[in-house]
Amino acid sequence: MSNIRSFVGQLLFVATAGGWFVAAPPTEWRLRYADLAVAIHLDRSIVGDVRLALDRSGSAPLVLDFADSMVVDSILAGVRRVGFERTPATIRIADSTLAPTCRALARATTRCEVRVWYHGVPSRSAFGIVDRGGKLRAASYGVPKSAREWWPTLDTPSQKMDSAEVRIVVPRGIIAASNGVLQAHKTLADGTDEFHWAERRPIYADVISVAAADYVERQGSFKSTSGRTVPLSFFVFPEDTLKAAADFAVVPNVLAFLERQLGAYPFGGEKYGIAEMMRPSFREHQTLPSLGASLITGDGSVAQVIAHEAAHQWFGNSLTVSDWRDIWLNESFAEYMAWRWVRSARGDSAFGSLSRGAADHDFAVPLARADSGGFGTMFGALTFHKGPVVLVMLEDLIGTRAMDDALRSYVTRNAYGRASLSDFRESAERASGRELGWFFDQWTIRSRVPEISIEWSYEKTKSGGRIRATIAQSDSLSPFRVPLRMRVVSPTGNARLWSVELREPRQEFTLHVDEKPTDVKLVTDRTLIRAKAAP
Repeated sequence: MSNIRSFVGQLLFVATAGGWFVAAPPTEWRLRYADLAVAIHLDRSIVGDVRLALDRSGSAPLVLDFADSMVVDSILAGVRRVGFERTPATIRIADSTLAPTCRALARATTRCEVRVWYHGVPSRSAFGIVDRGGKLRAASYGVPKSAREWWPTLDTPSQKMDSAEVRIVVPRGIIAASNGVLQAHKTLADGTDEFHWAERRPIYADVISVAAADYVERQGSFKSTSGRTVPLSFFVFPEDTLKAAADFAVVPNVLAFLERQLGAYPFGGEKYGIAEMMRPSFREHQTLPSLGASLITGDGSVAQVIAHEAAHQWFGNSLTVSDWRDIWLNESFAEYMAWRWVRSARGDSAFGSLSRGAADHDFAVPLARADSGGFGTMFGALTFHKGPVVLVMLEDLIGTRAMDDALRSYVTRNAYGRASLSDFRESAERASGRELGWFFDQWTIRSRVPEISIEWSYEKTKSGGRIRATIAQSDSLSPFRVPLRMRVVSPTGNARLWSVELREPRQEFTLHVDEKPTDVKLVTDRTLIRAKAAP
């Protein structure tokens, strides 16, 4: 069965003012709004113009992230042209040039408006442009720290804007799509077309989307639990319309499932869309995930990827981490929800096969520091396998109902803002009525997985018999606390599961049985336990 892990390697293709208010991150500069205009050319170059509204609460210079390969033409602060310094991968604007242009707001905060004109050839890893027989096909690829490769901004998820607008200029006959809702489409004096999109919910820079091609747009709708009818917009290459229609037919089912688990689709006033792109990968741009042409086959094998990207609209877009070290709260939670969709659509056996073998991987870094291992770690077995299995283990520990309550509380309480592991832990503890610090500490802060062995013996008693099972784990200095299941098989082939909890390096458990078993084994499915032979 196809699943998202078969596509993880493709991620390594990477070379490297609405009414919603998002609380300010701990910095003197806070990005509130962006109005981005970008003209895309067949020679792979772009010409851009971005207006940024920022709140300032100090005297530090404004330092925008922007790739060295791109050229800055000029900058205005308010209506004044200002000087700037190009430092490695940044634009530095001195406070002395900005302060006179800013206007005072409440509580020692000032509002500054900066406009940057620029041009260049963006990195292919962040913004791919292809000339396909004279037809433009272009797409941004919003992995962490990619926005800076094609537009100047504060490129961190902690800088979540209240809203954004995107204006895309393309050759005649090309359709351009982006986040939110299309505001206008017009033909300019030079014969090019401009598509003006607006995202009125909070958004961070990397999930700003630009997708342009000789698209065929297919539209539909989805009835949300909010009562809204949500537009569905699919932008596909002409040669893939039939295959896309077959593959994308699952989208309403996926969204309905996620709404039952997590609450109403968070961007119901805008749209849910998919934009086909040339890159053989996928990415969760807000309201408009991108999906590689090679994945659109017409046989439904991409359904789990579609579920993963849809789940990102809750985990990653509505609810955003403040720091990339917490990326597992985006990727692992989205993948876990995709696994749950697989369970609802295909049954427990399909769900079980996804978690099987997680402990066979060696994890060099802990989940809580996924960013320290680079892209191969941020988008590899750590976040796409270990992280989801940790959530499966939590569901098994506290129960599906408590897990459902925890997930819904977590996304509701942190909607359109930022969140951390402590926020999810709080929701899980409230839902379950249990202290779970030990669980999250050992599975997110520690990188290794426990190796556990079992030895057993049987003794006949007056009432039947008893099994003495000795269970040992490899880490004797800092043992894991592990809920375990033992499978006891009788001579007639009947199997019974016994639940115990291992807390010490070596523990003995006594099980009372009717007759001598033929086998006693640890059940390690749905866990990160690595079973090993007894010494």
